[in-house]
Amino acid sequence: MQSVTAIVQSQGLVLLQDIYKALLNGNNATTSGVSYYRTDGTTLIATATGGNLVGTSSLINAISSSSNTVWTGSSLVCANWTSGSSGSQGSNGSASSNNSTYWNSGLAQCNTSRRLYCVSQ
Repeated sequence: MQSVTAIVQSQGLVLLQDIYKALLNGNNATTSGVSYYRTDGTTLIATATGGNLVGTSSLINAISSSSNTVWTGSSLVCANWTSGSSGSQGSNGSASSNNSTYWNSGLAQCNTSRRLYCVSQ
């Protein structure tokens, strides 16, 4: 017996839970009043207060237990995400933080590899 996901994919469709959006400043990846959880499905990260999760407010739990640094664009955005130059900078956050540094922990040159926060739509 095929799974629902396999059947839907065989028809060229996408299940809603398979749609993700990068959580970047200003792109409205989250919806106010919706609770967001870690991939384990049980650890509450936060209940969003707007399109940027909770902005610079603290989270209930860190997004991840890993110490990854992620692009957020909280203040600088690598020339609107079109530059990979060492001469441009972008804002990043710390995935293992539950305070405001999850969103803004510093700057990195735009030619630096970083991960993204991805939010289920």
